[in-house]
Amino acid sequence: MLERIGPNNPTISRPAPGIEERIEKLMEQFPNAAVAEIGVGVGATTQAIAKVMNGRGELHIFDFQDSVDELKTDLNRLGYLNIFAHGNTRRYWDSYHWSLAKMLDATRHPIFDYAYLDGSHLLLHDLPAFVILDKLVKLGGFIEFDDYEWKFENSTWMKNIRHQYITDEHAAVPNVKMLVDIFVKDNPRYLMVTNNRLFQRI
Repeated sequence: MLERIGPNNPTISRPAPGIEERIEKLMEQFPNAAVAEIGVGVGATTQAIAKVMNGRGELHIFDFQDSVDELKTDLNRLGYLNIFAHGNTRRYWDSYHWSLAKMLDATRHPIFDYAYLDGSHLLLHDLPAFVILDKLVKLGGFIEFDDYEWKFENSTWMKNIRHQYITDEHAAVPNVKMLVDIFVKDNPRYLMVTNNRLFQRI
């Protein structure tokens, strides 16, 4: 997977801006922190997080089964053995929210100190993911949302067939923005740390 980082995938080959600094601060406070990344792309952000964690704590990755398995193998080869892969199928109604729900059902208590949500950017998947993460992230922990302003109408992804799945109105609305604005910003259980991006569970 990591071999795909490069000019052929320019938009997803750089780690999330500032993620190394945020995880470094987290690890200084909680040396055995548990971190979740939902949506791994080609592994650029995952690799950056793994480097900072440097084998400490736990890094849980959520995405398609083949993607997380391949990325876990790549990171294990680099010496990062604290990676836990949680995969789902590529069926349309399956998603990382099912993996998160199974984890919550098994644990029944918060386990993550930090969750980075960079998934499908669809309310369909990201809203239930947030509802579940709200119960999986510890008090004092953080949830980071990527691509606040991103919308499908500006993307070439599935451009020729996405009309089968979403309306033009839906494609014109940044779904992550809708999620954050409606469900997170005015939520008394969250403190906004970085504008529209990083929120602390309080």
